[in-house]
Amino acid sequence: MTFKQFDITRLLLPAILLCISGNIFSKQVTDKGLETLNLIFSYRDKHITASDTTETQVYLKHTFKTIGKRNVTLMLVPSMYSIAKGHRNYIGETIGTARILGHRIIDMTPQLTLTTIRKNRKVMPVIIDYATPNIYGEQLFGDNVLSPFYKNNARYYRYKATALSDSLVRITFKPKINNTQLVTGWAIVESNNGKIQRCHLRGTFDMIDYNINIIMDKTDRLLPSSCSTKARFKFLGNRIEAELTAGYGAQDAKRKDYSSKMPMDSLRPMPLEDFERDIYNSYNQEIKDKERDSADVKNEKFGEKALNAIDDNLLSTLRFSSANSYLKLSPLINPLELSYSNSRGLAYRIKLDAKHYFSDNQSISINPRFGYNFKIDKFFYKLPLRYYINEKKESWIELLLENGNRITNSSVLDMIKDSSRDTIDFSGLGLDYFDDKQMKLHGNFYISPKLSVELGCTYHKRTAVNSHNFDSIGQTNSYNSFAPLVSVSYLPSPTMPVFTASYERSIKGVLNSNIEYEKWEMDASYKKHISGMKILNIRLGGGFYTNKSTDYFVDFSNFRENYLPEGWDDEWTGNFQLLRSQWYNASEYYLRMNASYESPLMIMSRLPLIGKYVETERFYIGALRIQDTKPYSELGYSFTNRYFSAGVFTSFLGAKYHDIGFKFTMELFRRW
Repeated sequence: MTFKQFDITRLLLPAILLCISGNIFSKQVTDKGLETLNLIFSYRDKHITASDTTETQVYLKHTFKTIGKRNVTLMLVPSMYSIAKGHRNYIGETIGTARILGHRIIDMTPQLTLTTIRKNRKVMPVIIDYATPNIYGEQLFGDNVLSPFYKNNARYYRYKATALSDSLVRITFKPKINNTQLVTGWAIVESNNGKIQRCHLRGTFDMIDYNINIIMDKTDRLLPSSCSTKARFKFLGNRIEAELTAGYGAQDAKRKDYSSKMPMDSLRPMPLEDFERDIYNSYNQEIKDKERDSADVKNEKFGEKALNAIDDNLLSTLRFSSANSYLKLSPLINPLELSYSNSRGLAYRIKLDAKHYFSDNQSISINPRFGYNFKIDKFFYKLPLRYYINEKKESWIELLLENGNRITNSSVLDMIKDSSRDTIDFSGLGLDYFDDKQMKLHGNFYISPKLSVELGCTYHKRTAVNSHNFDSIGQTNSYNSFAPLVSVSYLPSPTMPVFTASYERSIKGVLNSNIEYEKWEMDASYKKHISGMKILNIRLGGGFYTNKSTDYFVDFSNFRENYLPEGWDDEWTGNFQLLRSQWYNASEYYLRMNASYESPLMIMSRLPLIGKYVETERFYIGALRIQDTKPYSELGYSFTNRYFSAGVFTSFLGAKYHDIGFKFTMELFRRW
């Protein structure tokens, strides 16, 4: 199959022009309104102190109400199992210390917590983002939703200005494109300096419909003094309404007494409403009843025990934390950990993250990943144990055990065919498939802010999947290698690419190693964050052998068919989605280039109906040159919405079409 050549610019040019064209402001903005808008955009730059970290006390109050009927599907939502049964209304309060960097809150440490939710579970943790909006920043909520008060985002909004007095202007705004990365609302602004006094935001993101009322701090700080959020979550017939109130500048509270109500009564900066007191009263009465009859706990019904076990182990994220340690286990049943691709089929993953701090700068962590691939019916694991010598300077030592690679090698099959005198059909025997188990001990050491060095050794044991067939024809079914390695990374400046050079040499005979080789690899990776949530990734690399005693399984580290899914985010790397390992693992050298461009509001986001839910789009291009084959290239496109990420990729050999494939991963509740 081949495709006729066509002028791609005719297809893409209208969409590109639509993305970058248009007046920044609506015609409805008067001269006075335009002046006020420009003052809003410049107010941030005049009052930001990006390098200064400050702290403030924050009071958070949240309530959850079940509207209408609930059904069993609510239990499948991460973090929602706790309110999927039992009471229909819940309340929680937290006083904590928020760290502020410039104009945004970067984290919050709870000091006092009071909640009616079972085991102090976190419910809808993403809702906290809506209590700490960064209205002067580029994104309102973390890395999502473009703020209408940031100049570079103005191209996506229509504005209307109405004078309220000589000193106040009301700015209303709505998106030019109906998309979840944009909001609708209004702001009351001081016309002489562009300071926002208060504003209202309305939108939908991550399956939550939200309405936010914000009163800004009366000082020059770029933070709210209070924020009130109403949110609605709907899922398969379940409807949960949440209200979240945040007050800044609350009284300090020592981190103690998580069960007593009295400390919160004395520190709470605002009174409870009647229905909130009713929730607490009902909860406290239930606790008293259970304490009066302790047999209720001892004689807990089997069904309730089973449901609690499901809650703790299957459907909810298991979290544990102390002053110096934490543990987080993903739900055993979690749809978002599913992934699919043409080459690797359907896969499922479970992950565990645990860490213990010996000091502020020294820690030990273990981050196991377990997965199952349905296409090849095999269990995979990745077990990294890392000790941070100096966490701030990224100095660490790590022991890694994994079997996440299943590789193919056509050279082995060719050798067997050549050596066999019999006319045997080897194509159906699977003789070119090998399981790859790896043990790697390595460390990364900080030399300077620009330079780091990695030292270590790696051991591979590659065993034929069908060992019996190898034995039957008298061929070796296991290929092992032990190799010391060294890698040097250099970052000239934060705005430059990261340059990496690696050297690896095997030693035959160590740990039954029967492979000898010497290889070099070079890599340059660049990731550029552009305004408007756009990201450009570029990767250039190459590798070659200066000694190679065999063609078997001396694969380059740049190419891994990893059957343990790692999620959708490409980060720095760039990947070939359709490339098979038998193409490159016997090559003496390779040269590669990968690039991707990520942005919201490109092509599919402008389509009617479905475009509203397209949050991010990506374009991919990759090229590869290896031995004894035509230049290989890939083109790809993907999009992400609240439910899933999907992409289509096509490959070419020279100028001729070669293959097409698809990739799919779940995004449902990924941030939950």
